[in-house]
Amino acid sequence: MASGDRRGPQLRVPSGMGEPGETIIQTALRELHEETGVDDVVSAREVGVFHADTGLLSNLIGVVEIIVAEDRLVVGPELQSARWTPVAVLDAAVAAGQIRDGITLAAWALWTSARR
Repeated sequence: MASGDRRGPQLRVPSGMGEPGETIIQTALRELHEETGVDDVVSAREVGVFHADTGLLSNLIGVVEIIVAEDRLVVGPELQSARWTPVAVLDAAVAAGQIRDGITLAAWALWTSARR
């Protein structure tokens, strides 16, 4: 997925903080719906977690693969735009250095390793 938030256009995945009592998958599904309006989910699986010690954030971050049944997006109030982007395009963007968000890159690396 490509999206733009308050910092301007950038390639990144939907993300957000968990609510008390939520599982990683529940958080991912809620955030996906809040940011894109998508709620017709075929499957969701936890890919793994990583530790993001950015100096400001030191929490564990969960990565969830979500397969959706629909391709429509309704941009939520947290984003300026959103669109589905093919995996090959995202692979090329990572290789070209066009994705610079560390958390997105770490999540992409974890997901890419898990799909092999």
